[in-house]
Amino acid sequence: GKYIYIPRGPVVNWENKDHVYKIFFELEKFAKANRAQIILIEPEFLGNELPILEELNYSKTDQSIQPARTIVVDLRDSLEEIMQRMKQKTRYNIRLASRKGVIVKQHGIEAIDIFYTLLLETSDRDRFGIHAKKYYEDLIQQSLELSEFYKTVILIAYFDDQPLAGACILAFGETAYYLYGASSSKYKNKMASHLVQFEAMKWAKEQGYKYYDFWGIPDYSESALEDNFQKRNDGLWGVYRFKRGFGGEVIKYVGMYEKSTKIATLIKKIYVLWDSYRR
Repeated sequence: GKYIYIPRGPVVNWENKDHVYKIFFELEKFAKANRAQIILIEPEFLGNELPILEELNYSKTDQSIQPARTIVVDLRDSLEEIMQRMKQKTRYNIRLASRKGVIVKQHGIEAIDIFYTLLLETSDRDRFGIHAKKYYEDLIQQSLELSEFYKTVILIAYFDDQPLAGACILAFGETAYYLYGASSSKYKNKMASHLVQFEAMKWAKEQGYKYYDFWGIPDYSESALEDNFQKRNDGLWGVYRFKRGFGGEVIKYVGMYEKSTKIATLIKKIYVLWDSYRR
């Protein structure tokens, strides 16, 4: 059946109960009108629980689609202060890339072929799934069409005009999000991916954004993350080793809540009656 899914939403003032109830009343009207059986939401709310959702008969689930935890770098300080918060090895790698002749360029949708080629190589090497190229083209094109709300940039690191690493950044509100990254297996000693991230932060800061979100790390407590990041290579542990070096703050979102609509409840009742009749 149909379902409604709201990533990092809905956008409400969680401290204003009347506002929350009004928004969710409209949401459930929309679900009913579209015959959706389930509503899934992943609010952009920090913490372990959101009690007002339980009042509205939403249940917390163990699943998630968006990253439950991430690392966010505060861009309001100077670049020197931002670098000072990084791990010593990360600072070294950023400077090493520049010394070794790596250059990072800013691109728009015209660089999608370059970025997607790097993404295909990364997917094959690290064994994770990616979307078709049109998905990334649509993402960038739609952000251009909504440029009053969003900004997008593709950053590519080059050495002797050869693409070595790239990142797709989408910015909205006060935050720039590192959505997708890719790298070549060639010239790994040039540390191009480190320089790409630093240049992405510089771009976001120059555009007036306050935060840089690395978009996803393993969903464990900070102590567990630090205890295990050198031992584990599964899942997001490899990217956590890379991202932690940039000195951001680990934050945790509340997670996913769901609610079965009246249509779903009715369907379940019909099924139970039909099953009883068959027996």
